[in-house]
Amino acid sequence: MTRTWFITGGSKGIGFETAKIVLENGDQVISFSRTEGKLASLKEKYDQSLLICLGDIEQREAVFAAAAKGAETFKGIDIALSNAGMMLGGMVEETTEAEARKIMNVNFFGSLWTAQAVSPYLRKKQGRFIQMSSIGGIMSWMTSGLYSASKFAIEGLTEALAQELAPFGVHVTIVEPGGYWTDLYKNLHSSERFSDYQELHQQMDDFSKEQEGQATDSDPALAATAIFKLAALPEPPLRLLLSDSLFDMVIEATENKITSWKEEESLSRASEKLIPMPKGYLDDTEL
Repeated sequence: MTRTWFITGGSKGIGFETAKIVLENGDQVISFSRTEGKLASLKEKYDQSLLICLGDIEQREAVFAAAAKGAETFKGIDIALSNAGMMLGGMVEETTEAEARKIMNVNFFGSLWTAQAVSPYLRKKQGRFIQMSSIGGIMSWMTSGLYSASKFAIEGLTEALAQELAPFGVHVTIVEPGGYWTDLYKNLHSSERFSDYQELHQQMDDFSKEQEGQATDSDPALAATAIFKLAALPEPPLRLLLSDSLFDMVIEATENKITSWKEEESLSRASEKLIPMPKGYLDDTEL
């Protein structure tokens, strides 16, 4: 049975590689991105099964319009891959308001608009929603605070979405990839550095220089293959890590969280004692 995919950020990176493997396997693709990018190379061969919708992921109306156009063209949407995103480097204190709002608009609100736009179509078909998060949505590093904040927000949003769509037979999965050779690095924007953080920045610069020419990441086609296989699982997981090199680190970081909670278990438990609603609680409001 031919399935229709709605993919944001489908013009490059993991989004493009996913669109490519989907088309090669006989499915249909609605791609939403700012430019055609690499999709231009697929237009002639897959003219009847590829619909390219151009627009800005930050614009809610544009995302909704693309989903509606694609659903009308291909008689619905079976699978949605919310993939559009960007990176931002810089210490938390260094980040400007404009930079913070930009990454949240693209990563978080773009994912929210996508979820809202495709949910009506997925509910009709008992479809699947795949949300691209990141290892950075599980743990954070110095200078990646705002990027991780956007991904942590996506994780919370999508976990709730999974519960809301489950009664309609829609499966939701949060995909958490590690490093891949995508354009995210090429388009990385960094905040202006503060002199107070000079020493920390220098340490990071020195490390980067030591690693020059030795950097290793993965082919995004591998991630696309995993996503395509994920979409075929009868009972897909809520979360899926896409990493070999960082898999153990993520498990360790999660176990460390549990250890930290347990270390102060007595303080945690003593901080809350459940009691009935106080008399007049709902009437005691400030105007």
